[in-house]
Amino acid sequence: MKILFNQRGVALPLLLVVITVTLLALALLFNILSTEYKGHSIRSEQIKASFAAESGIEQMISLIYQHPAQAESFCQNSFLAEVNDYQIDVSCVYLADSIKITSTAKNKEGNNLYHRQTEALIKIYKSSNQISSLEIIDWQTTRLEES
Repeated sequence: MKILFNQRGVALPLLLVVITVTLLALALLFNILSTEYKGHSIRSEQIKASFAAESGIEQMISLIYQHPAQAESFCQNSFLAEVNDYQIDVSCVYLADSIKITSTAKNKEGNNLYHRQTEALIKIYKSSNQISSLEIIDWQTTRLEES
């Protein structure tokens, strides 16, 4: 019975074990939170890049709606725009009854992880040689792979 009551010197090692376990748990928690934060930041930038690339397509469609007689001339030159931290290059190919528009958004910092490209195929409906309406046939946003 004397062994059960003689617990001198147990408090310090027990306290050291509790502190060590607590510090390890906090380190693990910090690691998990920082990894989640980095992942969220990357995904957030990728979404911004996708929206920037898509805005280039929407700008070209808007130009075609506002100036339908000049739709073919818009496709002769690409145009550059800037949205937030992204440089947007928009080009198009005017086909007989459709337009293929390509918009590329590149991060100004040069991080190609965030570069996105959107391609849209737009069907043109004409009446009396004027564009009466446009129909989106295909719309795809992808990560831009650069060599």
